[in-house]
Amino acid sequence: MSSLTRSEVHFALQVSDLESFDLWVKSNKEVLTTAPEAQVAATLLPAMYKGEDLMVEEPLDPKFVDNLSTIQDIYSTWWPEAKRITIKAPTGESNSVLETGRTAAFFTGGAIRSTPF
Repeated sequence: MSSLTRSEVHFALQVSDLESFDLWVKSNKEVLTTAPEAQVAATLLPAMYKGEDLMVEEPLDPKFVDNLSTIQDIYSTWWPEAKRITIKAPTGESNSVLETGRTAAFFTGGAIRSTPF
């Protein structure tokens, strides 16, 4: 009999001086850990809609940072009202990247928000 691992990660995200929101991610199979890249991924599109830069206190993975420009190009092509922003983060190696040989992909299942954030 296999045991069920339950894990939850919570981010309290400040979107602007007046606006913040909570984000929870739950898993019944994998142990989850926090990562600054996850915080950026969760807030990038809302920040682009608002035209506000993102500030991250922890270092981001260099490969992740290299791809932020490309994903912003894609988002702004799909949603022209989403403007390119600057992501400010310390330089250096991220402690959040684990070499597990595993990959995750996330899809909305067609539930795309069609109104501005």
